[in-house]
Amino acid sequence: MFRLILLVLSVVLSHGVRAQDTSTSVFYPLPTHAEGKGIAAKHLFPGQEGGLWIHDVHGQVRFFDGEHLLPRSGSVLDYQAKQLVFSAGAFWTFADNEVFKTFPNQERKGVFSLTPGNVIRKIGASGGFLWVSDDRHFYTYDMQSEELRSYSLMPLYQHNQSSRIQINDARLVRSKWVLATNSGVYLSEEEQFTHVVSSGKQHIETIYFSEQRNQLLIGTLKGAVIINIDDPQQEERWIGDTHVLAITESADEYWIGTENGLFVYSIAQQQTRKYTGVGRDEYTLSGNKVYSLVNDHTGGIWIGTNRGVHYISLFARNFERYADSSTGNGREGGSLQVIVPQRDNDDFWLITNLGVYRLISDKVPQRIQLYSGQVNDLVELDSQLILATPHGLVCINKLTGQVLQNALPPALKGKAVQQLELDEQKTLWGVSDNDLWSYDVSRQHLKEYGRQWLIEAYLPAQVTDLLATLTQGIVIGTDHGIYRLRRGNIQFVKDSERYGQVIDIETDYQDGVWVAGTYGVFRLSPDTESLTPVSLVDLNIGPRCLVAQGPYMWLTSSAGLSLYNSQQQLKKHFSAPFGLIMNEFVSRQCALDNSLAPALIFGSKYGLIRARSSQLLDQDIPSGKVLFSRVSIDNQTLATGGRPPHLVPVRYGDSVSFLFGTMPQSNSRQVEYQINQEGWHALQGSQLTLDHLMPGTYTITVRSRLPHDRVSAENALQFIVNEPWYLTWWAKLAGMVVVLLLLSTLIWWRSRLMMRANKHLKAQVALKTDQLRHQSRILLTNNQQLRKQLQIRKMLQTQKNKELEARLVSASEALLQSGEPQGLKTTLQRRIRQEFACLDQTEGHQGVVVLYPLLDTVLQGWQEEFDKAGIQVELRTENAAARTSQIQITEDNLDMVFNTLFASLLRRGYCHQTVVLSLEQTAVEVLLRVIDYGQRLPDLQRRYIGDEKDLNVLNLPSLMDRSGGCLHCFSSEERNFLEFSWSLAVDLELARDQMHKSTQCETATRSDLCQQEWLDNVTCLIERYFRDPDFGTTVIANCLYTSERSFQRRFKQATGRTFKEYLTEFRLEHACRQLLSGHKVSEVAFDCGFNDPSYFSQRFRTYFGVSPTQFVETHSEPLSSDD
Repeated sequence: MFRLILLVLSVVLSHGVRAQDTSTSVFYPLPTHAEGKGIAAKHLFPGQEGGLWIHDVHGQVRFFDGEHLLPRSGSVLDYQAKQLVFSAGAFWTFADNEVFKTFPNQERKGVFSLTPGNVIRKIGASGGFLWVSDDRHFYTYDMQSEELRSYSLMPLYQHNQSSRIQINDARLVRSKWVLATNSGVYLSEEEQFTHVVSSGKQHIETIYFSEQRNQLLIGTLKGAVIINIDDPQQEERWIGDTHVLAITESADEYWIGTENGLFVYSIAQQQTRKYTGVGRDEYTLSGNKVYSLVNDHTGGIWIGTNRGVHYISLFARNFERYADSSTGNGREGGSLQVIVPQRDNDDFWLITNLGVYRLISDKVPQRIQLYSGQVNDLVELDSQLILATPHGLVCINKLTGQVLQNALPPALKGKAVQQLELDEQKTLWGVSDNDLWSYDVSRQHLKEYGRQWLIEAYLPAQVTDLLATLTQGIVIGTDHGIYRLRRGNIQFVKDSERYGQVIDIETDYQDGVWVAGTYGVFRLSPDTESLTPVSLVDLNIGPRCLVAQGPYMWLTSSAGLSLYNSQQQLKKHFSAPFGLIMNEFVSRQCALDNSLAPALIFGSKYGLIRARSSQLLDQDIPSGKVLFSRVSIDNQTLATGGRPPHLVPVRYGDSVSFLFGTMPQSNSRQVEYQINQEGWHALQGSQLTLDHLMPGTYTITVRSRLPHDRVSAENALQFIVNEPWYLTWWAKLAGMVVVLLLLSTLIWWRSRLMMRANKHLKAQVALKTDQLRHQSRILLTNNQQLRKQLQIRKMLQTQKNKELEARLVSASEALLQSGEPQGLKTTLQRRIRQEFACLDQTEGHQGVVVLYPLLDTVLQGWQEEFDKAGIQVELRTENAAARTSQIQITEDNLDMVFNTLFASLLRRGYCHQTVVLSLEQTAVEVLLRVIDYGQRLPDLQRRYIGDEKDLNVLNLPSLMDRSGGCLHCFSSEERNFLEFSWSLAVDLELARDQMHKSTQCETATRSDLCQQEWLDNVTCLIERYFRDPDFGTTVIANCLYTSERSFQRRFKQATGRTFKEYLTEFRLEHACRQLLSGHKVSEVAFDCGFNDPSYFSQRFRTYFGVSPTQFVETHSEPLSSDD
């Protein structure tokens, strides 16, 4: 039989048939077309569970579910492929000699590879087999059994002079492979191919086999030919006459995609039509090359072209579209405004801006112009038409269009009329510039109602429609609601105001009035006179026109065509992509003819649309199917284009997201879902995200619901939420054990903590007690030191007094010997005053001091303590001049120096120890050497932080610097050596200084006393206010009634420092004493006038060299070491 088929190919392939372009179908583009993105599809593949896979010319693969194009950018595959096949839920590609299999959103895996050196040229799939070809062999791969077979292509070259045979397509036809090549058709015989001689060397692009009809379609460069497998001798039939690129079939048609557009062959009528579309460019295929065709098996065909992907619904054949040229809706016929059905036949009256036409319903509608000129409305009365024009009423013959003479009143002939209506009593109602009137044709009586019936609050107003009813009178539609004229009274329906301008009015079979407004539709009941809102497909759509048909009411809107029953329930809705275009219907352009099989006619932006109401009532739009377009876990895509191939495992705590699509998509569908049979829920949008799921197995089921409670087939997906280890029974048991252990540990730790706290408190109490004891010992020691210093100072003062007495006695004896007794008393008194004044003036300042007597006096004051300690002190002079040596000092603090020295010797010395003090005068200085064998001296290079009057050995360097001397120290474990040195005083300078001091003594004394009094006042104010952080130069200047600048200048002259430096040092010295008393650092900082403890610590470290905490820890080290 195959041979008989092939015998007729030579005859068949040499003929062609040209098809007629008669289609006005609508080809819907993808949603991305509105964004300016046209996807040039190279191949289209139907999804395994629905949807459409698109392989574009750039090698990218995307999935379309009816609403979404996934991914938004890029490709589902992580690589680009010029050739691929989608079959068995996977993509099959090749690279050189290897074939790969890739599931969406997964890595590709190798399936098989050819002999190295062979390069795969073509890949395809047919009948559950994958086929590939190279230059020498044709290979088939069974996707189920994974069996690979090869066929030799070498016989193809025996009858062909081409350098390479190119396989364009292959189909499995009844266990035999048919190849379409660039050099004819070949048929498989065992493991090789034989050339069909009758096919010659023609280029065969594609092959399609219809299993339903057992017909083989061969696509050539000159069209497609149909071969009947069961009856090969049957006359051949050609489809199209150009290069065929794709072939598919529907229930009763073959669809052929070519270089010159789309051709459809009707099997029943055996006719071919070229489909180009209607309307705007995005809804047509004009000039497109059709690369791929896919039947979605839900009543539609997907078309991949060089300008984008389009969809055509087979349900759209219920809507017949008439081009503008045949309906008068165009340049020649003008712009269509109103459609009025004829009373006695199934034709229509068309009102355009150019006049009135009669539309004759036929397969090819014809229009006949009856009247030329502007017409606003018309009514049919017997054999004439009454036209409402801007110049008044005009009567014409409804068959010929001849203007008739009439008995209409002159007032209606010369007045512009906008609306007309004829009631059952043949009373003509009209509106002329918002003036309402009625004219009884039989009695020839005119009655005018004027315009006073319009409510003033809505003026200026406009009448938009008129309708005469049986029981509700005349209904008047305006731009702000409706009025009703009954029994001579006109009433405004207040509730109609919220529906905006009245667009159309229609009555149903129960004499209820349906009103379409700008913002919705409502019905006025004749019984209760109540207003009932009519639910729309969407609240935001715009109604256009109403048509009544028995118990039903048709409504056109911006969203399509809706059908309502007598209970105002929405029963059906027709919209895109089922033959209609969104927002194409025009207001007041709809009608129903009077034939036995009533037909609806609608005015559209693209022409007229006619539909048999019986077909729309009996048929439903394809229900479609809800698809799992994308499954994501924690925003990570798991599957695209369908359900995952295995049970989806989800970790506990992760979110699961599902993206749904519906093929084909319709705005009247509502997606519903249920989880584990727990009831259906409406999904707002197209994505569902589930969070915080408990462990277990979940089944999510989705479906779509149409307006009249018709539901689609259900689609289910199962996934499992894994139970985390911490929710298992053994984890709970372990948790209880751990809790018990933690409680036990907590109780034990609490007891230990309390014991440690008690121990710490005891240690703190003991520490505070020791600190108090230590401070008391320090206080006693300081008191003893102060008493000793006072004792030494008193002994020195006594010695000075004795020296003064001796000088006065010698002075008096000298005066007596001079022979001037009369002036002795006066001279002695003056001398005494000068001596005492100079004594007070030089105390504590630089001068000349005889060292040996001073040292001997201080030593005598400490002799009692040395004797108690069993320490022997020897004072030696290395030369005779040392006893009378005079030294130059800058401050008279030698008593402090020696007191500190002797106090240190007492602390460090041992019983029965001898301390040697050696005094020696050299040429320029006087040296005092001290050698002891007690404890080792501390490091005198360390800066002493404390009161300068303390008898601490660390204060010796500072005291020596202030006295003008030098101190050298050497300390070891065996002995300690101290050397004190002062410069010798020069007699000439001493005399000059003494004389100078004597002459200025009186004046200086007076000025110093004034200056000292002022400094005492400043010191009192500092002691009073230094704790205030705001205390500064401004405050103290105001207290002293002087300016800040004068105060700072005088203070610096008196002290040699700025007031800020002095105040900071004063605060730090006071803080030092408080820290020694055991106060906290923060308390001391605030108490001494510092706002911030950290700033206080910074200033303390800068001044003393250590932080306050370190000072508290180490302040007792010198005392303990000296003890």
